[in-house]
Amino acid sequence: MDNSRRNFIFGGFNKVKKITKSAIHDAETKSNPTAQFYLRPPGAVPEEDFINLCDKDCFACLTTCPVYVIQKVQNPEIPEHNTAYIDPRIAGCSYCHDFPCIKVCPTEALIEPGKPMGIAKVLDNCITNQHEFCEVCFPTCPEEYQALFKNKDGVLQVGRDKCVGCGSCVSACFLVPKAIEIHPLELPVIE
Repeated sequence: MDNSRRNFIFGGFNKVKKITKSAIHDAETKSNPTAQFYLRPPGAVPEEDFINLCDKDCFACLTTCPVYVIQKVQNPEIPEHNTAYIDPRIAGCSYCHDFPCIKVCPTEALIEPGKPMGIAKVLDNCITNQHEFCEVCFPTCPEEYQALFKNKDGVLQVGRDKCVGCGSCVSACFLVPKAIEIHPLELPVIE
């Protein structure tokens, strides 16, 4: 196959992939009122302070993260641009015991080891709400917290006093849109 034909075929596949990814993101954003909430790495100061303190040119927490889940917000039109965050739809934080991301932060944007990052909420589209069996997210919850459980009807619940908002349950969920989301600590989670 000559290069022009190969480029045409693979170029088409890449365009379809981008369109599909964009459509999934748009669907999740529309169904998710907290879509603009950025899950910050462990120990983050309050959001407004974090935006001001997080060094936009620093990659210390990204490169020290042992599971490489910390990213930079990529939207030059918003104040959060180039600040550190975790996209739980892709991968959750492993909530390390020694918090290496906090130790390397040069600006004190990350300072409070053990502080919850957010709070998980189970959404209506969770399979367990239809009384079907699913425990895909259970083993991903950090062992020492075990914030996920089922009520007497077999419906997935989150132990609010145990959840650290790491997002591991979100990334484990295979549904589109995801059946679990992380809410900021400052906002009440409405049932």
